[in-house]
Amino acid sequence: MLIRAGYEIILCVNVPTAMTAMLKVHPSRLADLRTPQNVVTVPDLAMHDYLDSFGNICTRMTLPPGDTILSCDLLVEDSGEPDRQSPDAVQHPVADLPDDILIYLLGSRYCDTDRMSGLAWDLFGHFEPGWGRV
Repeated sequence: MLIRAGYEIILCVNVPTAMTAMLKVHPSRLADLRTPQNVVTVPDLAMHDYLDSFGNICTRMTLPPGDTILSCDLLVEDSGEPDRQSPDAVQHPVADLPDDILIYLLGSRYCDTDRMSGLAWDLFGHFEPGWGRV
């Protein structure tokens, strides 16, 4: 099945502002793209990509004062099959996790985790640990 994906984001800044955008398909799915994933900016901006420590494609640019539009329109081919499920999956205590996994448990600087943690527990804290909580 073909899935059309895209976005149009309008940002307004008062001074030139360096920005890192994470708006591209993960490299593991690049072979599934059926159209290019060209990020278009208005006004036209110089941009370059790099891979972060998680393998995500990050795009750097500097926004000029005023409005900037970021947009992209693409097609991705997908089987349409639901994600695999593991109802017997175990939720391991954090103390038992290897050190190199802990980075995935850190709060995001893009999310107010102090405010969202309470909401998350309110919404999902009543589920039994394991697959049901996922």
